[in-house]
Amino acid sequence: MATLRHSGTTRSELNKKLFGYFAVGITVIGGFVVFGTALFMLLHFLVKGLPHISWEFLSQHHAIIIPRGAFFLLFMALHF
Repeated sequence: MATLRHSGTTRSELNKKLFGYFAVGITVIGGFVVFGTALFMLLHFLVKGLPHISWEFLSQHHAIIIPRGAFFLLFMALHF
């Protein structure tokens, strides 16, 4: 293997280091993208949705209308 001038490091060792830095960089960038997306979705929900939630909405009685023959599907959806 050829060594680089003044360092004593071979090209393959340098390539491994560069690949490691590249892999870590891509992972960090991906983490920021995922975190940023989740943060954006949470803030969007809070800013757009919170004004529409009132105490009346939270405290009213919720009526569930069950179409004929759909009880089993409703039961499965609510319990599993």
